[in-house]
Amino acid sequence: MFSDGSDQAYGTCAYVRWQLENGTFGANLLAAKSRVTPIRKTTIVRTELNGALLSKRLSAFIKKESRFIFEKEYFFVDSEIVRAMIQKDSYGFNTYAAVRIGEIQEGTSPSDWHWIEGKLNIADWITRGKNPSELDKNSLWQTGPDFLHLHESEWPIKKFVLPDHLPEETKAAMIIKVESRIILSHAIDILRFSCYYRLLRVTARIAAIGKKTPKPSLKNLAAPVEAECVQNAELLWIKEAQKSLQQRFEKGKFNRLSARKRKDRIIVVGGRIPKSSESSYDEQELILMPSDYRVSRLYAERVHSRGHNGVSTTMSKIRTRFWILKLRKMARAIREQCVICRKKQKILESQVMGTLPKERVFVERKTVCFEAANLVNERPIGIHPTSPSDDTYLSPNHLLLGRASVRIPSGPFKETKNERLRFEFVQRLVNAFWKRWIRDYFPSLLIRQKWHVDKLNVCVGDVVMIQDSNSIRGQWKVGRVSKALVEDDGRVRRVEVQYKCLPTKETKVYKGQAYTTIERPVQRLVVIPWFAIICCPECFDQISL
Repeated sequence: MFSDGSDQAYGTCAYVRWQLENGTFGANLLAAKSRVTPIRKTTIVRTELNGALLSKRLSAFIKKESRFIFEKEYFFVDSEIVRAMIQKDSYGFNTYAAVRIGEIQEGTSPSDWHWIEGKLNIADWITRGKNPSELDKNSLWQTGPDFLHLHESEWPIKKFVLPDHLPEETKAAMIIKVESRIILSHAIDILRFSCYYRLLRVTARIAAIGKKTPKPSLKNLAAPVEAECVQNAELLWIKEAQKSLQQRFEKGKFNRLSARKRKDRIIVVGGRIPKSSESSYDEQELILMPSDYRVSRLYAERVHSRGHNGVSTTMSKIRTRFWILKLRKMARAIREQCVICRKKQKILESQVMGTLPKERVFVERKTVCFEAANLVNERPIGIHPTSPSDDTYLSPNHLLLGRASVRIPSGPFKETKNERLRFEFVQRLVNAFWKRWIRDYFPSLLIRQKWHVDKLNVCVGDVVMIQDSNSIRGQWKVGRVSKALVEDDGRVRRVEVQYKCLPTKETKVYKGQAYTTIERPVQRLVVIPWFAIICCPECFDQISL
């Protein structure tokens, strides 16, 4: 099949070739077809492409209407551009060229198209014209070019490297290939989402790009999201999340949960409960989900935000659909980080009890009066006597009076002004007190009676709610920590907080308020975590500084 095109006409001619008994080949004209170029001026590339399309159509007509069985087809063109266009996919060209290239590729193979020089292309006679006398039975028009009578290895055909850019080729700004199986972790950054249903809607819109009805297009992004698309998006994320559970499932790690795979390859649990008509409509197979995947966390946060219930209630609602591993730990963390729950509970901050100051540790045995200055009553300190055989209890009066009671001893008394004897008397009082101190009271100092848990320090910039004794019930001041007072052990037990007094209803024009700075112990503060405020912006609107 030879084809050619010019500014006057384009056409094609078909030759049949056979092998003779002596090993040579014969050829003869079988059919030809030509058309006049449209009056509207067009490019040579388009006329050459039309000639190639006419060649393909004539080939299909011959194979359909004749009784010959052809071993192979050859299509010859003298345009390198047209041959290169046929070698490429049709979607890369404009509509005019893409339609014709697509039709050529439907009926022929790109490997059957070859390039020859223009002087060897017999279809050139169609586009340039010849006299009738030149078309006799022995002419090239009837017998075909000379190379048709040679072996295929001797034909003057060439194959060229395809150029990067061709005429009629479109310059697309972006080409998106959407497959039925979307790699979600590559297409969507799930860490940028804080809402479960927003993630599903975005996924549904991206999947709609490749929707076959009406056709794949970026315009499908603007179409309304259907409920079925949202459900399919949820199934995609469930399958993505369960990839981390496949090995454990195959090893039988979830046999206690009666785990199995559904027809859609999703792992479900709850096979131990039989299906019966008496079961409620809420009872169904629970989908197994890992605890360390973002989708599980987003769904749990969604359930908790619809009521801000306790840990057990949140778990019960989640397990109507999903069986999330380590769910109790996740639900507890979500509740602790929820701004609304913190405002409802008003749990004050605490810190591990500080170490004893140096003034309370008797490193040096000073005088009895200096030691007794810190004690004011005679209540028992440390171990209380439980039987008559026990010694008298230790009390602060042992430092002031040398005895536990205020009753005056009956004597006898030895009066002396000897300084050595007075010194020895004082030392005996100190030693007696010290023995009782070590025995009865000192062991109780080793135990922290409260605030035993070491917690994170309150930092500068933290948003806190301030407990105040004179505040209206249910209305706590909200401020920001401006200074953290760090103690010797590296822990913060007191901070300075700045806040603003909000204008009253009588104030017609708000002209701004200066910050008020107060010092408070951390036990009087409720810290609102910053990451909870970011994840829950609607709750942050309720906080005014």
